[in-house]
Amino acid sequence: SYWGASSIDGHRSDLEVVPVGSLQRGKPALVQGIATTTKLCNATSEPATAHLKHETAAVMAPPCIGIDLGAAKTMVVGETGEIVRNELGGHSSASLVGFSGDERYVGEGAVAQLATNAKNTARIGERLHGRAEGGGFTAFYAGAETAIADDALAAALLRNVGSLANKTFGGVQATALVVPNAWEESQIATLARAAAAGLDGGVEFVKADSCLRLAYEKRHATNLEKDETRVVAFVDVGRCAASCVVCSFTQEESSILASEASTDGTYAGTAALDALVYDYLLIKLPKGVDKPVAGSKKGLRLLNACERLRVLLSTMDLAKVTCENLGEERDVPLELTRKELEEVCAPALKGLYHLLERAKMGAGMVVDAVELVGGGSRVCAVRNCAGEVFGTSTFGAKMDDASLAHGAALALATERDARKNVWLQREALVAAQSRSHENTKLLDEAKANLDKEEKAAAFKAQEAAAEKPENGDGDEAPVPAAEDAPESTLQIRVRVLSQKAEDLKADERKVTSALEQAADVADRAAKVLATRPETDAVELRKAEDAMCERDEGVRLVAEQRNALETCVLELRAAKNGSHYKLFEEKAVEFGDLLQAAEDWLWSDEASNADAIAQKKEQVLADAKALVPEYFAKVEAERLATEKELEKEAATATNEDDDDERREDRINADTRKLKFADRFRLVEKNKAEGTELFKDGNIHHAAKRYKDALGHASKLREYDLGPDDAAKTKKIKVDLHVNMALCWTKLQNNDQALKSAGEALALEPAHPKALYRRAALYEKTSKFDEAKADLKQVLKANEADKAALALMKRVDAQLARQKAKAKKMAAKMFA
Repeated sequence: SYWGASSIDGHRSDLEVVPVGSLQRGKPALVQGIATTTKLCNATSEPATAHLKHETAAVMAPPCIGIDLGAAKTMVVGETGEIVRNELGGHSSASLVGFSGDERYVGEGAVAQLATNAKNTARIGERLHGRAEGGGFTAFYAGAETAIADDALAAALLRNVGSLANKTFGGVQATALVVPNAWEESQIATLARAAAAGLDGGVEFVKADSCLRLAYEKRHATNLEKDETRVVAFVDVGRCAASCVVCSFTQEESSILASEASTDGTYAGTAALDALVYDYLLIKLPKGVDKPVAGSKKGLRLLNACERLRVLLSTMDLAKVTCENLGEERDVPLELTRKELEEVCAPALKGLYHLLERAKMGAGMVVDAVELVGGGSRVCAVRNCAGEVFGTSTFGAKMDDASLAHGAALALATERDARKNVWLQREALVAAQSRSHENTKLLDEAKANLDKEEKAAAFKAQEAAAEKPENGDGDEAPVPAAEDAPESTLQIRVRVLSQKAEDLKADERKVTSALEQAADVADRAAKVLATRPETDAVELRKAEDAMCERDEGVRLVAEQRNALETCVLELRAAKNGSHYKLFEEKAVEFGDLLQAAEDWLWSDEASNADAIAQKKEQVLADAKALVPEYFAKVEAERLATEKELEKEAATATNEDDDDERREDRINADTRKLKFADRFRLVEKNKAEGTELFKDGNIHHAAKRYKDALGHASKLREYDLGPDDAAKTKKIKVDLHVNMALCWTKLQNNDQALKSAGEALALEPAHPKALYRRAALYEKTSKFDEAKADLKQVLKANEADKAALALMKRVDAQLARQKAKAKKMAAKMFA
């Protein structure tokens, strides 16, 4: 297993020193384990101690994470509570997988697909939660109708969010997936197969009720008084499920008193509420608007309008929305009141009411606080229902959308830490038994020596008595009593060692008791984890790996297609631009060249990224051969621009002007400004350059960056404190990197390399500077140098997609060079 221990009967832990957990985790098994430990100690304590150190080090790895694959969105949280953000910086990823043409979209990338291509977009979260309509999912993908199983869809989503977690934390030790309380074995098995195919490392499953308990315990139970007991009800209303968990918390422990979950789809979450509103609005549609078919595009538009109305009614009494294109080219206004929502959703709310009542009765204790979780908890009718059951109008605000995922991560971390404590207590027991064993040996040796000493003393006493003369009465002279003699050194040693033996036995009993307690804690932590179903997902994982490889290939092809299309558009624009006269003689041939390139781009040949890249180079070469005057003119203009920039740069970056007599070209002042004022000028010019760059004004952006460098050159690091010097160095590096990008855009590779080199001179491992230089080396066919820089980039971040893509191109070029050299060598020696 991922803890480094074996797995027996679904439990982790038949460990080498004390086999706690392979049996029913009771004291008899523990005592048996302690006896095993004693035998090990009598032989030698070193192997056990070494093993303990190894296992302890094994758990000091990257963090555990929890994943809550919800019906609408998926949350990923680390054990510390840090949320893993999606590609766009959001806190969650959409539980969607979409297909379009040859492309697959996962998570946030599929959100746009849901609006434009709903038929080929799978709501995998809803499918797992049992709300899939129409059986299996079929999408038009790669030119054919393809049936895709739910476990394959979930594997794609888990692979996506898992890679985001690895990128966030630099690796993941283990993953726990949240399992809704009402899920059946078949649903858990589907998720287990998906996890085995989509995630790396150990995967466990934690019930949602335990997740909520652990998250609350971690965040808030520590504020309780010593003898205080707090009973909290957690009402979780999500999109496809509703549940209620009642837990008790003290300073020492927490427990689940009652747990109820919806098993009837008629009141299972907000999707049921939206469905009821949908049916209600169908009746209220204006005349002339046909009722849309459920599942059609119009039906989905109306269902989305129902969801928007429900959300708006959480904050207002009357909500109005417009459903676009619901009729024939007609937008339909819709409105709903909060009272109407309560009346329409009465059947679902009644079911929720009974669910909460069962949880309350099952707890058997007065509920002190109510925490609402899930998107449905924002619906006023749901809040009123919970308030009526538990007799309150005030709800806690201590739980959020990340609580379930955080609780799952905490379940793993708690078990890991508990087992680590077991290992430490075992190590302490091994050491205590070793000390006791050594003391026993010394005591036995001392007792044996004392016995010899006493026998020798008795023998001498007898000899002395035999040699003594008798007294006048014929009796022997009296012998002094033994107890009157002082203690010998050996007697003192035996007494001290005997007392030490008792003390060591007491210590051993204490450590044994601590080990038993630690084992009990570890057992309780392990029981939180649900039993892992047996899965065989080898083929499913191979299929997902193949899909990911295909996705990368499609992405590279799209990237090269965009590059070729851009090249053709730029050349066509040049033909009609300011230098149009240079194209007049070859206008027809030049137009045919560009048209042929466009036609080729849509042919079957344009299916390989390398072929497209080669075609682009060929088009540029042919264009230069047709109108060499144009390219010469452009090159001359580029050189003139470069010369002008160099002249300005020489003025702006004159770092030898210690007295600052050089006229400031921006503010026309020669004063020695304070650091804050001068640094503000640097930042101002940098920001202006960035804005100009975004607008496509590369030439003027480069000027602003040069001005910023001119101001930065006046900030002498030896005159600054450590913090100011660090800020100055950082912004200089950023400016040089930006200048490298500007020079690249202006097609001046030499100056771009120079700017990248200046950035690396200040910070040798700067990833952007290394990447910029690697890209320039690729352009100038210095592939070995490019690969060396990319290795440094990937060493810092193995998941850098841009660097990986560039490395792939560089490796391909190196392979071509090697093959070409081999072929030429073969010809030479043929």
